[in-house]
Amino acid sequence: MMLENEVLNRLGLKDIDELKTFLDFSDRSEKIKYFCSDFRMPSVETQKIEWNPKENYYYLPGIADIEANSSYYRRGWKTVLRPNSTKQDGNSSKVKGRPKGYPAGNIPKGETAWYFDRGHIFARRFHQYVIDKKVLYKKYEDRVTKGKLWSESHIDCLEKNIFTQFSLANKAQAEVEKEISELLSKKDPVYFEVKVVFRNQGDILPIGTELFFTQLPNPDEVKHYFTPNIDVGFDLSKAKFDYSNFYNKGCQEAMRVYFKDSDRKIHNYRTNKGKPCTVERTHGNITFHLSKERSDRLKEYVVQNYKILQDRRIQNAQQIQFKQEKNSEKVNLSINFFDTGTVVIQGNSMENFIDDIEEYL
Repeated sequence: MMLENEVLNRLGLKDIDELKTFLDFSDRSEKIKYFCSDFRMPSVETQKIEWNPKENYYYLPGIADIEANSSYYRRGWKTVLRPNSTKQDGNSSKVKGRPKGYPAGNIPKGETAWYFDRGHIFARRFHQYVIDKKVLYKKYEDRVTKGKLWSESHIDCLEKNIFTQFSLANKAQAEVEKEISELLSKKDPVYFEVKVVFRNQGDILPIGTELFFTQLPNPDEVKHYFTPNIDVGFDLSKAKFDYSNFYNKGCQEAMRVYFKDSDRKIHNYRTNKGKPCTVERTHGNITFHLSKERSDRLKEYVVQNYKILQDRRIQNAQQIQFKQEKNSEKVNLSINFFDTGTVVIQGNSMENFIDDIEEYL
């Protein structure tokens, strides 16, 4: 469990008052009436902010007129979840690719877990309650797009609904979402607002997720939470950079050494499809231990899809050097395909190349 001062430190904030400037404590009555004209806001408590170290989230009861930080940025959704929907999400696609700031292969945590998830802003569990229903996409605080119909394409959209989230934060968000599921089980519609919050408009990673919800049309209470996008195991106290660099640039290779208990040797790399495999990272090289069959398939793919500069035999391996310009980025790599199936990759832009070949890993 984390103490509140540890939370604020990892968010790159000086105190609780600074955190308040990033959160939305406004009266949402008029926003909710966009969906439900006869909505009545219940009496609410005095505004406050309470850290729950057991669940790893802030509870935010009350309404207040707090001056917002002018540089912050929010992205997310507002809608009404309707429990009488007959739609299901069985045909939804799975997330493809990595969101911005997500480390290639993830970062192992303990014996079997991982530090990061490809988190959904709008949860998959609520997808069935809004298919073909109107939603608002909230990009900037002062600019809200007109209502649009939610579709299958939204739920796993990297640009609009997926972000790099600590698995600990994803678990905390899921606990809040359970409360919403309990309300839906009572067969009443629920107004739901969820958005990721960034410290600065140019940042890659959000500092957390803000969730607000209430039953319609005459609720007894409203609920409001903030789940910080942090993990106690990520410790930059001895690093040359700080947490603001992490949120601004994403999880970079140089940051891997600051994740505690992340040095397991087996199944320490996770593909975008969720498949674990074993890699070694030494002197800027990445080594994959594959079966000979997978190694041969990968070699065939490289030869067919990249411009080969050199193909030669060295000791117990076939070395292929190649290049390709992809998404305005020049890739120059060398791969040694050993007779045992082991594959050693060296060069620039390895992460993007590995994304391209991951089905062979």
